[in-house]
Amino acid sequence: MIETKRLIVRPLITDNDHQVAQVLADPELLHAAHISFTSLPANSFEIKMFLQAVQVFGIYQKADPAKLLGLITADQTNPALATNECEVGYLERRSVWGRGIMTEALRGFLDGTPLAIVATTDEDNERSQHVLKNSGFRLTGREGKRLIWRRPACTRD
Repeated sequence: MIETKRLIVRPLITDNDHQVAQVLADPELLHAAHISFTSLPANSFEIKMFLQAVQVFGIYQKADPAKLLGLITADQTNPALATNECEVGYLERRSVWGRGIMTEALRGFLDGTPLAIVATTDEDNERSQHVLKNSGFRLTGREGKRLIWRRPACTRD
């Protein structure tokens, strides 16, 4: 579990209270995050498979630790990644946009990681690009309409 000034970020294994399904029910967010299900809302089997396919972390406000605000995913299985790289993704409920929640959560999540972090955004997703810039990422390339961002590994002297 990771704590920041306002937030708690913790691993998610199940969706017993159906909050993950609620966050993943917004078709525009899923499109921006390049997540797809066979139907919307996603059924419980698809949510379970999503939670098992990558590491998924829930973002909660300390003041209301029962309400899921968003998700961070971490994946090291992409064969295009170097052995010391991890790809992150994220999405949050629209109701918390513009409050710095995702930037704070991502910074806390990545603080001190020994891995280099890779993220991608669509070229027109300025909100996500802003989160990455404010979390220490630099634009390093593009693949078609997708921008590739990297954050170097933290080093300890």
